Amino acid sequence: LGSFQQIYAGRGSLYTAYVGGAYKVQGFSIGANLGFLFGKLEYQKTITFPDSIYAYGTRNITNLNVKSFIYNVGVQYQHRIFHSDNDPDARTDIFFMVGAYGSGGMKMTGKLSNYWERFDYTSSSGFVSIDTAAASFNQKVKISLPFNVGSGIMFGNERFWLFGIDFKYMNWGSYQSPLNNAQLTDSWRFSFGGQVTPKFNEMDKRKYFNRVQFRAGGYYGKSEIYFNKNNF
Repeated sequence: LGSFQQIYAGRGSLYTAYVGGAYKVQGFSIGANLGFLFGKLEYQKTITFPDSIYAYGTRNITNLNVKSFIYNVGVQYQHRIFHSDNDPDARTDIFFMVGAYGSGGMKMTGKLSNYWERFDYTSSSGFVSIDTAAASFNQKVKISLPFNVGSGIMFGNERFWLFGIDFKYMNWGSYQSPLNNAQLTDSWRFSFGGQVTPKFNEMDKRKYFNRVQFRAGGYYGKSEIYFNKNNF
């Protein structure tokens, strides 16, 4: 066949419109977001034979339209573990906070269009379709999103200093999609970080940097990417 060239391209976007709410009683809080996910993705695979002027190129175009409801929920508990009656500064209070969050594996629906065609390419005319080898349009497909759960704890005072850790797990091994050609595995991430506010004062609007929240943190984990028997 001689040399050949493969070109992969993709475009499109997914969007989410959502509403959320929360309720707090004493130290307990619970909240949820309900959203609508929609959008279109397009993938193209093209094979050409630059050494032969008599060989036609082949192109596969796949379009996926997605529409589905999604949600996530969370709970949190906050408790003051230190308070000094001799110091009126509220920044000296220390709070303990623990929370959990997650969303279930959603079963989404979509419409898939897929066709193969042979083409010729010239500098004057560009792509010229020769024939269509196979085509299907607006087929209903199912997409299984992974569920995710997480939990974290935090110590400190939002007006002075905070330090927290967080753990998140996502079940990417259950992900299914008509566009998924790669093997995925479950992922997890451990995060930690802190925040310092030099001197929070609601009455003093002039000293801006005293009110800035300076943050730093990091994370370690395993991604869902699995290639050549290795995780990344």
